Amino acid sequence: MRPLLLLFWIFPLALATINDGNNTCKLPKVEGPIRGGQRGYPFASYYGNIGEIGYIEEEFFLTGNATEYEPVGDLSLDGKWNLKPTKSIYYKTRILVRKPKHRSRFSGVALLEWINVSFGYEVTFGGDAPGLYENRSVYVLVSAQHVGISGLDIPNPQGLYQWDLDRYGSLTIPNDTASYDIYTQVARLVKSPQGQAKILGGLSPDIVVAVGGSQSGSRVLAYTKWYTTSYQRIRRHDAITICQPGSYIFY
Repeated sequence: MRPLLLLFWIFPLALATINDGNNTCKLPKVEGPIRGGQRGYPFASYYGNIGEIGYIEEEFFLTGNATEYEPVGDLSLDGKWNLKPTKSIYYKTRILVRKPKHRSRFSGVALLEWINVSFGYEVTFGGDAPGLYENRSVYVLVSAQHVGISGLDIPNPQGLYQWDLDRYGSLTIPNDTASYDIYTQVARLVKSPQGQAKILGGLSPDIVVAVGGSQSGSRVLAYTKWYTTSYQRIRRHDAITICQPGSYIFY
C-alpha cells in the first residue's frame, strides 16, 4: 500500500473505513473527454495552469439509471435507519477528473468529492488544497444533485445550464433522491478496470475516499450511516472524510 499524505485546510470530523463489495452491478456509460460549449472549458475547472503542477484535467459525462430511496419511519441519531428503494430513474451527469500526468507519480489514492450546491451552483471544498496535488492523488468532482445542474427555482438560477447551456444542456438529474446511487455508481466506475481505462488513463487506485463539505458533507454522512451499511452489495469506498457537516439528516 502506498503512503497516504493528504493535507486539507478544512477539518475532517469523521473518518470511517468502508469495506468493498462485488463488481456485478452495472457501470454508467462514459462520454468524453468533453470539449466545446460556449466557454470552451468546464465549470469549476482548476484555477491556473494545471499542467504546471504535473496534472491533467478532463471532464466526462455519465449516463445511467439510478435507484431512488425514501425513509421508512424516523431517522434516529444512531444511524440505524430503514429506507426502501422506490423506482429507477434515468440520469445524465458530469464528473471532473484531475489526475497525475505520469503513472509513476500516482500515490494510489483517489478522492471523490460530492460537489456542494448550497448556493444554487456548484462549489468545491478540496480542489485547490496543495496537499492533494503534492501527494499525487486522483481527484474526481461529482455532480450528484439536481440543483447543481438546473439551478434553484428562482428568477435567476445559476446552475450548469445557465453557465453554459451548449455544453451542459443534455444533463439531467430529475431529483436528489437518486443522488446516493449516482454517487455510488461513480465510485464503482473509479474502482473498475473499465472505468480506470476510460476516465483515469489506466491509473488504478488502491484507496478511494468519499469527500463532502458542509451540505454535501451531510449527504456523505447520511451515505455513511445508511447507504453503505444497509446494502452490502453496493459498498464502493475504502474511507470517508466528512468536512464540516451541516446535519445528519437523510434527504
